[in-house]
Amino acid sequence: MIFLKNRASSFVISESGHYLIENVPVRGALVPFDDLAYLRITDKRDSNTVFRSPLYSRSTVDMSSHEDDVIVGVVWIDFYKRDQNFGIRALDWKAHWLNSFISNTSYEIVGGN
Repeated sequence: MIFLKNRASSFVISESGHYLIENVPVRGALVPFDDLAYLRITDKRDSNTVFRSPLYSRSTVDMSSHEDDVIVGVVWIDFYKRDQNFGIRALDWKAHWLNSFISNTSYEIVGGN
């Protein structure tokens, strides 16, 4: 799918330097009026290992990153390293029909931010 090759509008490197965290906008005929993006996390130790979150509103993302032994992520999206899944902590997050095509990683809504 063409959305998977989109350029990131912003990115950060995790504190350990092991993860590239990118905010990737989704534009096109399928989402002409939506302001959507997904988080793309690349394990820099193996650049073939890329995890994509479900879609979220681009206007709500804060790319301030955090990392510890268990989690790497941004303000309201966590990536659990061991389980390799996302935790979404946003009160107003809504599922989108394109998630099944874009997100390649399981996720869970874990409550408000």
